Amino acid sequence: MKVNILREIPWFGGNYFHPIYFDESVFRLEGCLRAGKSAPPHYHKHFDEHWTVKQGTPTFVVGNEKFTRNPGETFSCPKNVVHSLVNETKEDVIVITEMRPAADMAKMMSVIAGLQDDKEKNWMFKYFYVERRAGLKEFSNPTSPGIKMMFASIMAMVMPIGRISGWDKFIDKYI
Repeated sequence: MKVNILREIPWFGGNYFHPIYFDESVFRLEGCLRAGKSAPPHYHKHFDEHWTVKQGTPTFVVGNEKFTRNPGETFSCPKNVVHSLVNETKEDVIVITEMRPAADMAKMMSVIAGLQDDKEKNWMFKYFYVERRAGLKEFSNPTSPGIKMMFASIMAMVMPIGRISGWDKFIDKYI
């Protein structure tokens, strides 16, 4: 790995990921979901996901089912099943998340952390470019038709801009 990823990596809304272990079979991270924040409905094509609640009381949504978990309790979701995680409390939620198999999670976190470390403007667009160009197994897939359409439109612009702007250099730099 070209970038140290075993540390806190900022994410949207003040949330963060902190990878703590990875090999070919598992990618384990500590994730923080700030009070009142959520991860929108999505699914993963390449791995099953398993959570252990470390702090707070998150709400998991799978289909029409909605349930909470307390510290020490677990929840699992197989690949290709739509799910979301919601923090309806005033306390941050911290979960230990395992992705099995690890897919390309370490490579993806390396790109995200590297772009952030280098203070790259518009790092998320560059990340999506690298993910697609390097053929990485995507992290998650949104389910909302509006988000899917928006993402397709963004990628239609990002790919030619990235090629013209020389963003392939990030593949060699971070992966």
